[in-house]
Amino acid sequence: MVLHYSHGQAQNYLTTPIQSSYEKLFRVDKHSLYSILDNKKSIYFDGEAVDSTFSYLEYAFLREGALVGNIIKGKRSFIFKLKLEGEIEMVVDTDLSNLPPTFRNTYCVDRIYYDSVEKEKLNKKLITEEDYAVSSQNPFNKKLYRLNPYTGLKEKLICDLDLIYKDSIRLFELDQIQILYELNEDNILIETGYCEHGGCEHINYFICDTRSGSVKRLHHIYRREYDNATNDLIFFYSDNKQKYHLGEYGDYGVRNEEHKGYFIFDGDLKVISRALPRYAENIGFNYVKGKIDSYNIKSRLDDERKVIVPYKLDFSLERSMLRIHDDQLMLPEDVRLLDSYAGNILKNFVYAKHNFKFIDIFYEAYFNLFDFYGNDSKKISRLTNVDKLLTPMDSKNLEIINGALNKGKK
Repeated sequence: MVLHYSHGQAQNYLTTPIQSSYEKLFRVDKHSLYSILDNKKSIYFDGEAVDSTFSYLEYAFLREGALVGNIIKGKRSFIFKLKLEGEIEMVVDTDLSNLPPTFRNTYCVDRIYYDSVEKEKLNKKLITEEDYAVSSQNPFNKKLYRLNPYTGLKEKLICDLDLIYKDSIRLFELDQIQILYELNEDNILIETGYCEHGGCEHINYFICDTRSGSVKRLHHIYRREYDNATNDLIFFYSDNKQKYHLGEYGDYGVRNEEHKGYFIFDGDLKVISRALPRYAENIGFNYVKGKIDSYNIKSRLDDERKVIVPYKLDFSLERSMLRIHDDQLMLPEDVRLLDSYAGNILKNFVYAKHNFKFIDIFYEAYFNLFDFYGNDSKKISRLTNVDKLLTPMDSKNLEIINGALNKGKK
C-alpha cells in the first residue's frame, strides 16, 4: 500500500471518474490523500516516504484543519495527524477497532464484563435471583464516549444506555453497541445487538443527542416477520446538509418485499422513498470548504477497468431516477430542485434505463453502480441507439428535464 498526498482536485471533479484501483481516497479541496495496494506497503506523504513498515490506511476525516486518521500495523493501531501544509505526525498508539469512526469524530465504549459486580450484589442480597438472571444476560457496559484522536483518551461521555434504560431491562434485549452512524452534527444513530458466527440478533436502534446525552429508542424500524425482531439496517451516505440518508434494509427473515431493499430516510430515520439497488463500497470522502461534499465509490467500466466515482446523495435525484426507472412522471417538487449536475444525470438516466452504451466514461461508471445497468448480462448487450425504446413517459420526462436545464442556463 502506498499513501500519497497531492494536489489536483478540479472544480468539475464530480463528473470526473478516477481510473485507478485505490484502496482509500480522501480529498480536501485541492488536496488528496490516497492508498494503493502494492508489495511495498510503505506510507508516502507528498511523494516522500514517512513510514516504511507494513501498514494499512483504515480511515481519515477532517478535524480542526487537519486530516486525522488511523493506520493499522500488524495488530496495532496508530492515529496520525496530517496537516494540509504537509506535516504528518504519528500521534498515539491505540486500539480504535472496537467502533468504526463517524464523519467527524472517533468514539469508544467500555468493554467491561460486569457479571462479577452483579454477582456480588446478589451475594449481599441487594438484588434478587430474578434480577441477577436478567442482568447476567446483558453483561456489557454501554457507555459511549467521544475519543480525543490526538491523545487516544476519552474526551466526553456522550450517553449511558445502561443508565437510561435500567428500568427497561425486561422489556427488550439491550446488547453491545455494534455500529454508529453520524446523522448530523448533533445526532448519532446507535445500533446494539448480539453478534457472533457471522450474524446478529436482538438488534435495536437509538438516536443519541451528543449535546444533551438524551436518547430515544426507534420503534418504527421494520421488523422481521418470523420472530418480530428488528430488521438489520445499514446506512451508506448522507446528503450535504445531512437531512437525508441512504440506507438498506436486510432481507434475512423478511417476506414483505416492501420492507427490504434500498430506501431514503429523513432525519428521524423514517422511510420517505424507495431507492434503486446498487453497489455501494465507499472508500473515502471529498471535503469542500470543510464539509463533506461527496463520497468516493468503487465502480468498473464495461471493460472491467477499475474507477472511482465521486457520488453525491441528492434526494430529488434519487427519487426521480426511481420514478423514471418505473416509467412514472417526475414530481414537480423534485424538478424545481434540479441543478445542472442532477439534471444531466437524469437526462442520461432515461437512456441508461434502456441499456444505452455511453461514450462518456463518467456516465458509464456512474450507472454501473446500479444493479439495473451494471450487471454482467447488460454489459455485454449495450445498445448504441435506444430512441425506438423510449416510452411516452420517457419522452415527457426528457422534455421536463431539458426544460429545467435550459431554465437554469438563463
